[in-house]
Amino acid sequence: MPQSRRLSLTRLALCLAGAFVCSPYAPAQPPDVRADFDEHYEKWRIDCAAVATSSLLESRLSSPHFRAIVEMGPTVLPMLVERSVDDEGFTWGAWAFAEIARIVPDPKSYPWCAESLSEWWAAGPKRSEERFAELAARWRGLREAGETVLWSEEAVFQTDQQWWKVRREETALGETFRALTALGIVILPAVVEATRAGDLDFLWLARELTGGEAMVIGDTARDKADSFLQWWEANKQDWLIPWPEEDAEE
Repeated sequence: MPQSRRLSLTRLALCLAGAFVCSPYAPAQPPDVRADFDEHYEKWRIDCAAVATSSLLESRLSSPHFRAIVEMGPTVLPMLVERSVDDEGFTWGAWAFAEIARIVPDPKSYPWCAESLSEWWAAGPKRSEERFAELAARWRGLREAGETVLWSEEAVFQTDQQWWKVRREETALGETFRALTALGIVILPAVVEATRAGDLDFLWLARELTGGEAMVIGDTARDKADSFLQWWEANKQDWLIPWPEEDAEE
Protein backbone atom coordinates (compact mmCIF):
# COMPACT_ATOMS: atom_id res chain seq x y z
CA MET A 1 0.00 0.00 0.00
CA PRO A 2 1.57 3.32 -0.98
CA GLN A 3 2.53 5.45 2.01
CA SER A 4 0.51 8.38 0.63
CA ARG A 5 -2.62 6.24 0.76
CA ARG A 6 -2.18 4.89 4.27
CA LEU A 7 -3.83 6.20 7.37
CA SER A 8 -1.30 7.22 9.92
CA LEU A 9 -2.94 7.38 13.33
CA THR A 10 -0.64 10.29 13.99
CA ARG A 11 -2.13 12.33 11.16
CA LEU A 12 -5.63 10.90 11.38
CA ALA A 13 -5.79 10.87 7.60
CA LEU A 14 -8.19 8.10 6.68
CA CYS A 15 -7.69 6.51 3.29
CA LEU A 16 -7.89 2.75 3.03
CA ALA A 17 -6.56 0.93 0.01
CA GLY A 18 -8.84 -1.31 -2.02
CA ALA A 19 -6.79 -4.30 -0.87
CA PHE A 20 -8.41 -3.86 2.54
CA VAL A 21 -11.81 -5.51 2.27
CA CYS A 22 -14.35 -4.62 4.92
CA SER A 23 -17.88 -4.70 3.56
CA PRO A 24 -18.21 -8.46 2.96
CA TYR A 25 -17.14 -9.17 6.54
CA ALA A 26 -18.75 -6.32 8.45
CA PRO A 27 -21.93 -7.23 10.37
CA ALA A 28 -25.16 -6.26 8.66
CA GLN A 29 -26.73 -3.06 9.96
CA PRO A 30 -30.45 -2.31 10.32
CA PRO A 31 -31.75 -0.35 7.30
CA ASP A 32 -32.76 2.63 9.44
CA VAL A 33 -29.26 2.91 10.96
CA ARG A 34 -27.68 2.71 7.52
CA ALA A 35 -30.09 5.30 6.10
CA ASP A 36 -29.49 7.71 9.01
CA PHE A 37 -25.74 7.33 8.69
CA ASP A 38 -25.77 7.85 4.92
CA GLU A 39 -27.89 10.98 5.28
CA HIS A 40 -25.71 12.56 7.97
CA TYR A 41 -22.51 11.58 6.20
CA GLU A 42 -23.55 13.23 2.93
CA LYS A 43 -24.73 16.38 4.73
CA TRP A 44 -21.52 16.52 6.75
CA ARG A 45 -19.55 16.19 3.53
CA ILE A 46 -21.45 19.19 2.13
CA ASP A 47 -20.79 21.17 5.32
CA CYS A 48 -17.07 20.44 5.04
CA ALA A 49 -17.01 21.48 1.39
CA ALA A 50 -18.57 24.79 2.39
CA VAL A 51 -15.63 25.55 4.70
CA ALA A 52 -12.95 24.03 2.49
CA THR A 53 -10.80 27.18 2.67
CA SER A 54 -10.82 27.23 6.48
CA SER A 55 -7.72 25.99 8.30
CA LEU A 56 -9.69 25.42 11.49
CA LEU A 57 -10.50 21.84 12.38
CA GLU A 58 -13.45 23.05 14.44
CA SER A 59 -15.14 24.35 11.29
CA ARG A 60 -15.55 20.73 10.17
CA LEU A 61 -16.24 19.11 13.51
CA SER A 62 -18.82 21.65 14.64
CA SER A 63 -21.26 20.40 12.00
CA PRO A 64 -24.40 18.93 13.62
CA HIS A 65 -24.09 16.05 11.19
CA PHE A 66 -20.63 15.17 12.54
CA ARG A 67 -22.09 15.13 16.04
CA ALA A 68 -25.00 12.99 14.86
CA ILE A 69 -22.60 10.41 13.40
CA VAL A 70 -20.53 10.31 16.59
CA GLU A 71 -23.65 9.91 18.72
CA MET A 72 -24.64 6.85 16.67
CA GLY A 73 -21.77 5.08 18.40
CA PRO A 74 -19.65 2.05 17.49
CA THR A 75 -22.32 0.56 15.23
CA VAL A 76 -21.29 2.96 12.45
CA LEU A 77 -17.56 2.21 12.55
CA PRO A 78 -17.77 -0.35 9.71
CA MET A 79 -19.77 2.17 7.68
CA LEU A 80 -17.06 4.79 8.14
CA VAL A 81 -14.48 2.26 6.97
CA GLU A 82 -16.58 1.41 3.91
CA ARG A 83 -17.06 5.09 3.09
CA SER A 84 -13.34 5.71 3.40
CA VAL A 85 -12.76 3.10 0.71
CA ASP A 86 -15.44 4.54 -1.60
CA ASP A 87 -14.76 8.19 -0.77
CA GLU A 88 -10.98 8.46 -0.55
CA GLY A 89 -10.93 12.22 -0.81
CA PHE A 90 -13.02 12.80 2.30
CA THR A 91 -10.44 12.26 5.02
CA TRP A 92 -12.45 14.00 7.75
CA GLY A 93 -14.29 10.75 8.44
CA ALA A 94 -11.20 9.66 10.38
CA TRP A 95 -12.07 12.14 13.08
CA ALA A 96 -15.47 10.55 13.56
CA PHE A 97 -13.85 7.12 13.70
CA ALA A 98 -11.30 8.19 16.30
CA GLU A 99 -13.87 9.97 18.47
CA ILE A 100 -16.26 7.02 18.47
CA ALA A 101 -13.52 4.44 19.11
CA ARG A 102 -11.91 6.86 21.62
CA ILE A 103 -8.45 6.16 20.28
CA VAL A 104 -5.91 8.87 21.13
CA PRO A 105 -3.60 9.05 18.07
CA ASP A 106 -0.85 10.96 19.86
CA PRO A 107 2.59 9.34 19.59
CA LYS A 108 3.33 10.47 23.15
CA SER A 109 0.42 8.34 24.37
CA TYR A 110 0.03 5.70 21.67
CA PRO A 111 3.27 3.90 20.79
CA TRP A 112 1.78 2.34 17.66
CA CYS A 113 0.98 5.52 15.74
CA ALA A 114 2.90 4.40 12.66
CA GLU A 115 0.33 1.66 12.16
CA SER A 116 -2.37 2.35 9.60
CA LEU A 117 -6.00 2.23 10.58
CA SER A 118 -6.59 -0.50 8.02
CA GLU A 119 -4.02 -2.65 9.79
CA TRP A 120 -5.65 -1.88 13.14
CA TRP A 121 -9.10 -2.85 11.89
CA ALA A 122 -7.95 -5.96 10.02
CA ALA A 123 -6.14 -7.22 13.14
CA GLY A 124 -9.42 -7.26 15.04
CA PRO A 125 -9.60 -7.12 18.84
CA LYS A 126 -6.77 -9.58 19.52
CA ARG A 127 -3.95 -7.13 18.85
CA SER A 128 -5.45 -4.50 21.12
CA GLU A 129 -6.02 -7.12 23.82
CA GLU A 130 -2.35 -8.05 23.61
CA ARG A 131 -1.37 -4.40 23.95
CA PHE A 132 -3.66 -4.04 26.94
CA ALA A 133 -2.09 -7.11 28.54
CA GLU A 134 1.40 -5.66 28.03
CA LEU A 135 0.50 -2.27 29.48
CA ALA A 136 -1.58 -3.80 32.27
CA ALA A 137 1.42 -5.88 33.37
CA ARG A 138 3.54 -2.74 33.40
CA TRP A 139 0.86 -0.90 35.42
CA ARG A 140 0.62 -3.73 37.96
CA GLY A 141 4.39 -3.88 38.36
CA LEU A 142 4.62 -0.16 39.07
CA ARG A 143 1.69 -0.30 41.48
CA GLU A 144 3.17 -3.28 43.31
CA ALA A 145 6.39 -1.29 43.64
CA GLY A 146 4.40 1.34 45.50
CA GLU A 147 4.01 3.89 42.69
CA THR A 148 0.95 6.13 43.01
CA VAL A 149 1.99 9.44 41.43
CA LEU A 150 1.03 9.97 37.79
CA TRP A 151 2.63 13.37 37.38
CA SER A 152 3.66 16.43 39.32
CA GLU A 153 3.47 20.10 38.46
CA GLU A 154 5.32 23.13 39.66
CA ALA A 155 4.96 26.79 38.80
CA VAL A 156 8.33 28.29 37.84
CA PHE A 157 8.77 32.06 37.76
CA GLN A 158 10.70 33.24 34.70
CA THR A 159 12.56 36.48 35.41
CA ASP A 160 13.12 37.40 31.77
CA GLN A 161 9.44 36.95 30.94
CA GLN A 162 8.22 38.38 34.26
CA TRP A 163 5.68 35.61 34.37
CA TRP A 164 5.40 32.02 35.54
CA LYS A 165 5.27 28.78 33.64
CA VAL A 166 3.80 25.52 34.82
CA ARG A 167 6.23 22.65 34.39
CA ARG A 168 4.81 19.15 34.41
CA GLU A 169 6.84 16.03 35.01
CA GLU A 170 5.26 12.69 34.25
CA THR A 171 6.18 9.47 36.03
CA ALA A 172 6.43 5.99 34.51
CA LEU A 173 3.01 5.29 36.03
CA GLY A 174 1.65 8.41 34.31
CA GLU A 175 3.06 7.32 30.96
CA THR A 176 1.38 3.94 31.35
CA PHE A 177 -1.86 5.65 32.36
CA ARG A 178 -1.83 7.66 29.13
CA ALA A 179 -0.98 4.65 26.99
CA LEU A 180 -3.81 2.58 28.47
CA THR A 181 -6.42 5.27 27.90
CA ALA A 182 -5.15 5.86 24.36
CA LEU A 183 -6.11 2.31 23.34
CA GLY A 184 -9.78 3.26 23.26
CA ILE A 185 -12.99 1.37 23.94
CA VAL A 186 -11.71 -1.71 22.11
CA ILE A 187 -10.15 -2.84 25.41
CA LEU A 188 -13.31 -2.52 27.52
CA PRO A 189 -14.08 -6.28 27.22
CA ALA A 190 -10.55 -7.00 28.48
CA VAL A 191 -11.11 -4.66 31.42
CA VAL A 192 -14.36 -6.50 32.16
CA GLU A 193 -12.61 -9.88 32.09
CA ALA A 194 -9.83 -8.62 34.36
CA THR A 195 -12.45 -7.34 36.80
CA ARG A 196 -14.34 -10.63 36.74
CA ALA A 197 -11.07 -12.41 37.49
CA GLY A 198 -10.65 -10.31 40.62
CA ASP A 199 -8.22 -7.70 39.30
CA LEU A 200 -9.81 -4.52 40.62
CA ASP A 201 -7.03 -2.12 39.67
CA PHE A 202 -8.53 -1.10 36.31
CA LEU A 203 -11.93 0.24 37.34
CA TRP A 204 -10.57 3.73 36.79
CA LEU A 205 -9.84 2.78 33.18
CA ALA A 206 -13.46 1.79 32.54
CA ARG A 207 -14.56 5.13 33.89
CA GLU A 208 -11.96 7.00 31.83
CA LEU A 209 -12.74 5.25 28.54
CA THR A 210 -16.49 5.80 28.89
CA GLY A 211 -16.17 9.45 29.84
CA GLY A 212 -17.52 8.72 33.31
CA GLU A 213 -20.55 6.81 32.10
CA ALA A 214 -19.44 3.48 33.53
CA MET A 215 -21.06 2.94 36.92
CA VAL A 216 -18.25 2.50 39.44
CA ILE A 217 -19.77 3.15 42.85
CA GLY A 218 -19.67 1.62 46.32
CA ASP A 219 -17.87 1.76 49.63
CA THR A 220 -15.31 -0.92 48.79
CA ALA A 221 -13.35 -1.92 45.69
CA ARG A 222 -15.47 -5.07 45.45
CA ASP A 223 -18.67 -3.00 45.56
CA LYS A 224 -17.31 -0.76 42.83
CA ALA A 225 -16.39 -3.78 40.73
CA ASP A 226 -19.85 -5.30 41.14
CA SER A 227 -21.53 -2.05 40.14
CA PHE A 228 -19.32 -1.79 37.07
CA LEU A 229 -20.04 -5.37 35.97
CA GLN A 230 -23.78 -4.79 36.39
CA TRP A 231 -23.51 -1.60 34.36
CA TRP A 232 -21.59 -3.42 31.64
CA GLU A 233 -24.19 -6.17 31.28
CA ALA A 234 -26.90 -3.54 30.91
CA ASN A 235 -25.01 -1.26 28.53
CA LYS A 236 -22.34 -3.25 26.70
CA GLN A 237 -24.13 -3.15 23.34
CA ASP A 238 -23.54 0.61 23.29
CA TRP A 239 -19.79 0.13 23.66
CA LEU A 240 -18.84 -3.05 21.82
CA ILE A 241 -17.09 -2.58 18.47
CA PRO A 242 -18.90 -4.53 15.71
CA TRP A 243 -15.97 -6.53 14.44
CA PRO A 244 -16.36 -8.91 11.50
CA GLU A 245 -18.09 -12.05 12.67
CA GLU A 246 -14.99 -14.21 12.96
CA ASP A 247 -13.36 -11.64 15.29
CA ALA A 248 -16.39 -10.62 17.33
CA GLU A 249 -16.42 -11.03 21.07
CA GLU A 250 -19.21 -13.07 22.59
